[in-house]
Amino acid sequence: MLGKKYLVGNFGVCGSKITLDSDSPYLYSNAFKDAAKFQPDIVVIMLGTNDASPELEQYHGTFANDYLTLIERFQALANKPQVWVVLPPPIFTDWMGLSIEAFSREIIPAITQVAAKKNLPIIDVYSAMQNPCYFTDGVHPNEEGAKLIAEAVYRAMFKEK
Repeated sequence: MLGKKYLVGNFGVCGSKITLDSDSPYLYSNAFKDAAKFQPDIVVIMLGTNDASPELEQYHGTFANDYLTLIERFQALANKPQVWVVLPPPIFTDWMGLSIEAFSREIIPAITQVAAKKNLPIIDVYSAMQNPCYFTDGVHPNEEGAKLIAEAVYRAMFKEK
């Protein structure tokens, strides 16, 4: 969608979390190190879903600060990339051990709060994907859902409606 002017890197990590006290914080991952070495001009952060695990409920109070830390680490890169914050897709099932309620009542508002505090643009994938037909299992987007995410990111970045 971006054309040949852009080199896109995917530095996602399955199961990673924002929460620094979790078993797999994104900030400490090799993917984060690789993303930093990539020296991006634009960073799109879509994390938080895995933080809705009941085992991390005790850390929900630190989630916003941990998210701020991640953002600030990207902003501190030498080339000062533009950072976009994504409200991740909703969760439709708890069979994977994620709390639908914690996600919608704690994680999504915390991400919104962090974006406002840092005056960063928000890409609202959460609202765009309120239909379970976009998911393979109630958590992971299917091909149509992935396309919807890409389109939402593109529209937000280029102000198309």
